[in-house]
Amino acid sequence: MVEQEGHESFAKCLKRLAQTYSSEKGTRNHYCERIEDYGKDVYKAAEMSKATGCRIGYLYTNNSSKHTLSETLKLNLKGAEILWPPAQDNTYELELPAGKDHIAIFRATEDSTSYGYVPSVKPRVKNRNELIQLAKQ
Repeated sequence: MVEQEGHESFAKCLKRLAQTYSSEKGTRNHYCERIEDYGKDVYKAAEMSKATGCRIGYLYTNNSSKHTLSETLKLNLKGAEILWPPAQDNTYELELPAGKDHIAIFRATEDSTSYGYVPSVKPRVKNRNELIQLAKQ
């Protein structure tokens, strides 16, 4: 219980760092920019060492859109391991509601490290009202 609370507190601090640092450095990846439902309201920010000042890294996802973001997120880590939250085969199945965020925290295990990620955004299921509006067009 105490360890879980510690991880959550650390994640909260890193989320704030990710938001600030990515805004200041212009390192936000608006990877859903071409998807009408999300546009520039969804972004990822990733960093290792520079922003954190240690051998800790993160991959931050922010969903400021009006819709839930569903995606499979695969982390490719070399010389690093995921600290929190746990992931099966370095893969997360994200269901990120509107206005929410997610962070994966990893740490270097070797002197030479690299990281990358592959997001796979799932098509958004339209709600009943949206389907009615489409039918009227």
